[in-house]
Amino acid sequence: IRALEEIDDPQVVDLLVQALTDPNAHNRINAVGGLGRLRNPIAISPLIHAFHREKNASHMDSWIRGSIVDALGDIGT
Repeated sequence: IRALEEIDDPQVVDLLVQALTDPNAHNRINAVGGLGRLRNPIAISPLIHAFHREKNASHMDSWIRGSIVDALGDIGT
């Protein structure tokens, strides 16, 4: 997922948004980080939806939610 950030192609944001629903939490967290680093406002709504999906009490879900907040801050919301 991190390699996608290096590709200058608008479809990268779409691929990272799709990864927000990956069953693997590590892939989701990497997608969140990538979207924050790309700073594309198109990612705002999908990140907010992902924030609401990550509502379990597990440590990983809390980590992902915190990363989503950071990514939204990076994008400038």
